[in-house]
Amino acid sequence: ELYSLIEKMENPVTGQKLAPHISVKLADPRNPRSHSTVTSIDATFAAPKSFSLYWILADEPTRNELDHIWNKALEEAIHQLEEKGCYGRVGHGGTANVKLTGFAIAAYDHYTNRNGEPHYHTHAVISNIALREDGKAVALDGQTLLAVKESINVYHSQILRDMLRRDMGIEWEQRHSIINPKTKVWEMKQIPDELIRATSSRSFAIEQKLNRLTQEFIAANGREPTRRELSRLEKKAWATTRRHKTEDTMDLGTSRAHVERVATNLGLDTQELVMSVRATSQSVSVTFDQLDKNHIFAIAKKALIDTMADEITVNISAEKMTDEQFLELFEQYAGAHKTTFTYEHMYTSALSLLDNVPFASETDREQTAQFITQQTAQQFTPITSKRYSIPAELLHDTRYTHINDMGEVTSVLDRKKGTRIFATNSLVQAENNLTTLMDSKLATAFIDKNIAARLLDEYNTHAIHPLSSDQYAAALRALSTEQRIFSIIGAAGTGKTTTLKAMKYVIDHVYSDGYLIGAAPSTRAAEEMQESLQVNCATIAAIITEAEHHAVENRIIRAQQILSSSSSSVEEKKSARAILISSMSMLKQYTIPSNGIMIVDEAGMASTRDLDKLCQIAADKNTRILFTGDHMQLAAVGEGSGALYETYLKGSTHYAQLNTLFRFQDNHEADVTLMLRDQQLTKQGTYQAINEYRAMGRIHQSRIDGAMADQAYQDTLKDVAEGLDAILMTNDNETMSMLNERFTRDLMSQGKVETDSSKRVKFFHRL
Repeated sequence: ELYSLIEKMENPVTGQKLAPHISVKLADPRNPRSHSTVTSIDATFAAPKSFSLYWILADEPTRNELDHIWNKALEEAIHQLEEKGCYGRVGHGGTANVKLTGFAIAAYDHYTNRNGEPHYHTHAVISNIALREDGKAVALDGQTLLAVKESINVYHSQILRDMLRRDMGIEWEQRHSIINPKTKVWEMKQIPDELIRATSSRSFAIEQKLNRLTQEFIAANGREPTRRELSRLEKKAWATTRRHKTEDTMDLGTSRAHVERVATNLGLDTQELVMSVRATSQSVSVTFDQLDKNHIFAIAKKALIDTMADEITVNISAEKMTDEQFLELFEQYAGAHKTTFTYEHMYTSALSLLDNVPFASETDREQTAQFITQQTAQQFTPITSKRYSIPAELLHDTRYTHINDMGEVTSVLDRKKGTRIFATNSLVQAENNLTTLMDSKLATAFIDKNIAARLLDEYNTHAIHPLSSDQYAAALRALSTEQRIFSIIGAAGTGKTTTLKAMKYVIDHVYSDGYLIGAAPSTRAAEEMQESLQVNCATIAAIITEAEHHAVENRIIRAQQILSSSSSSVEEKKSARAILISSMSMLKQYTIPSNGIMIVDEAGMASTRDLDKLCQIAADKNTRILFTGDHMQLAAVGEGSGALYETYLKGSTHYAQLNTLFRFQDNHEADVTLMLRDQQLTKQGTYQAINEYRAMGRIHQSRIDGAMADQAYQDTLKDVAEGLDAILMTNDNETMSMLNERFTRDLMSQGKVETDSSKRVKFFHRL
């Protein structure tokens, strides 16, 4: 019956299709608008590790009591999920968004992980089909459901702790996670970390795998992964460390015996441990009515300072923090690493500040979080405005209206793209600042156009790689424009670095040394630019930090004071001299010159806030800014993105584009690469590049497991045997290591690799 409902979307009794207009299908990978049918959504609710350990060690009556409280918290969380997320689309193309009558859910309780260790969790499998009030079955609106996921997870964890505290007297404490010490978790006060650590091998395996994947990502990209990229790495780490379930790993008796053995080895008495958990709470529950604004803000201020201890640069206590400072800090907290977000995310941020508050009821907790959200809403700018007015006679008709997150009555048509979207005021201001700078001009060109043209011609006469026509035009425009901010854009391989080298040649001949500086979002990009252009380069963050805090400059001053002091020892002066030399070199890298030009490489990957700060520093020194990069590249690492793309949108006076690809000998190959980058579609809506690759015999398929990988290996081996350069790419280190061993064995058998290991030289990274 569940299979019929969840997987086939059929009535489990009659077998009739619940929604005949929805067919179950798989996506066409050639078509970007094609998607597989989503038949169900798995909402997983997991208990803290200490809860799982307490449950597995407890007697039957205590387990039943814990189960009862768990189910109450789960029902309340699902009720909230239903209230906030149970919406569907109506109208042609899903024009409007309406409330549905409720979810159909199959819940499965699990008590162990795949290593057989305690892990109490419930899979709530939600059917993607629900009923409208008129009785018609429609699909859920995934955007609305996704928007509330974050707050429901926080809410469920908090009310579970509240219920256990109220009903069983269990006390909780916040600790650093044993898996990731950078994060904090809530655990039962009497369950020690050493027992949690000794029964968390699955979590440790995932974390170790994630650390390896993250380091590989940083090595390959020269930067930290974004939140979205990190989420993908987390999923991969989880999947690649996943074992098959066995009877032993699911057996509760086996799991309990394992925990008891571990506890004994740690010198713990499990009976005493279980008895100590209950009746320890001395917390007094509070209600929303007992709290006024000052009380609520005092709670939130302390929690916010504790949460953001690493980000707060000013030493301030919760008692001395003003409401204005709190609002600014909350904006920073809620908007961290996000360009836009929903009201629900703002609510979740407020809810998370109430972690340590024991509330008398779930309603009290929700009302307090809503109060904080509404009080802080002034720090955020709504960027999805209300588009439709509602006639007075329809204001209370739920067929046409919603009451939104802020208590306003809105049209169902205003929810076409789910819940309302917001951005922080500071991000909007940063965008406005950058736009103003982009629109501003300087009185004269950096270099006279005729002089620049003459020097570019001179460069071309002796350059190993003379400029192509589009590179020449881009360099000339960038050197002679009056725009304060100008961009050179182009795909990888169009010769942006070659163009910059020619520009440096011109600048060096017109001005003395020190008028040019480079900046980039990542250390790797900054180092590569410094090496290729032979100019001072640094990361955007380093330049901003020095301009704001003057750490390197102050280090130079201290070193000079030591050197000039008669009381300084010889060793102190020797150390100070070394510090002075390195710091002065560093300061050159970090200081934007006056009346010069600053190149910001990979500008499309820099956050809006960082670019705003950087460009304001440059503007204050009357220095021009040249963005370079690919406007079609990945989004920014931090909050906001699109400054490079904005120069493209402003028109040809603000940018020059490089169009010639130099890394290809085959023109058609280059054209197809650009098709893929630009996401060009055919009239049928499929990717033009995929059609071209198919016609070129580049796309292969097989239904036999492993056949494709083996064929790719054999083709690569054949190319190598024929003396061709060949690259075989894989998605993880384990597969790469396996393939390397296979290549070595096969090349040995062909006599192309020395079989005696003592005669082979093994090269290590950076050796």
